[in-house]
Amino acid sequence: MFPKKGERGYLRGKKIKYLLIGLVLILGIFAFVMTGILVSGDTANLLTVMGVLMVLPFANILTVYIAMFPFSSPDEQEYEKVKAAAGDGLFITELAVTCNSLKTIYLSYVYIEDGMVLTYSPTKEIEPKKYEDYISGLLAANAVQMHVKIFTQLTPFLKRVGSMEHTPRSEADERHLGAEGVMKSISL
Repeated sequence: MFPKKGERGYLRGKKIKYLLIGLVLILGIFAFVMTGILVSGDTANLLTVMGVLMVLPFANILTVYIAMFPFSSPDEQEYEKVKAAAGDGLFITELAVTCNSLKTIYLSYVYIEDGMVLTYSPTKEIEPKKYEDYISGLLAANAVQMHVKIFTQLTPFLKRVGSMEHTPRSEADERHLGAEGVMKSISL
């Protein structure tokens, strides 16, 4: 029903999914607490405890939703340009990578080829080198040694991706598929 991580429409789908889950949880919290009050006359009951325990998953859902909220899917025309440049190579889209010490970075496009992870981020006010080092470190921690390059302008990214040889997913080696897996796992 919802697109998978790395596919077009993933962020929109995940936002809708988390919004619906959050609404169900908040309604459940309210229902448990109100039912407990109506049945026992006060809040010292098991139903209130169940309602309070539902706050933890709600907070988790809300945190992820807030972190994803500023990001949206790339424009359809831009997406088609990049998809055409990437051909049938390892190409994923819509990844929001979080970090403890850095701000969340939105990677509109990620292309993996020739021992490199090429990414495009529309966020202009970032320091790409810090994020490149961070992502390279995470790849290395997962036994995937690759060079990471973050482009903040689309044209150079398109040129670089278009100039590379495109290995189809079915012929990609374990290292490149591993890099794709790590990139998906470190994003929201």
